[in-house]
This record gives sequence, structure tokens and C-alpha cells, in this order.
Amino acid sequence: RGKFVWVERQSVRLSGAVSMYLISQNVLKKRHGIEDERLELYKALEDWMENGVGGAAFCGGDVPNVADISVFGVLRAVKTFETFDDALANVKSVEGWYRRMEKEVGEATRTDGIAN
Repeated sequence: RGKFVWVERQSVRLSGAVSMYLISQNVLKKRHGIEDERLELYKALEDWMENGVGGAAFCGGDVPNVADISVFGVLRAVKTFETFDDALANVKSVEGWYRRMEKEVGEATRTDGIAN
């Protein structure tokens, strides 16, 4: 916490959140031509399953590699949100891969008491 008083910490936290929201809405979407975030997520997952994993159990073949871990980490990070359920419902091929990754990686080590 350093030597910042509560008001300073809260104002930095709030301004950071607002800044990141504005950057995502105005800069990144325009740069990458994203109009519908969910649709782009579905396309990326379909591409991952088709070109990354292909017909194998994992991108790494019989065992996960760094690419598998990276994509799995992104999905696990949103597991408690509606986005996760939507992604699995709209990209049918990803659920089997995700469940295999859960078995390989194991339980999350969150310390806030929320199962993930």
C-alpha cells in the first residue's frame, strides 16, 4: 500500500479502470475491426480447435504444451462469468478439449474461496 492514503489509492484504481475501458472501446476495437466481442471469441476458439488442436487431444499432441496452457488459462479466467458458458455452448468442439485440460492441469489454487 505504500504511503498513499485511501483517497489516492481509490482514485488511481478508478481512473485505471476507466482508462482501460476507454482504450478497449475506442482504440483496440477499431484497430482490429471488432464489432461483436463474443462473435470474435467464438471465431478465435473455432480457429484454435481447427488449426491449433486439430484432430489431436491437445495442441501438443498427447500432452498439453504451452499453447494449450495459455488458451486454457484465458478460458479458466472467465469460467465464473456468462462468457464461459456462452463460449462452450457456441463452440461445441472446445468443451472436450477444455475438460481434458482440467484433468491435466488440476484444481485452481485460488485463495479467495471461489471455486474455479
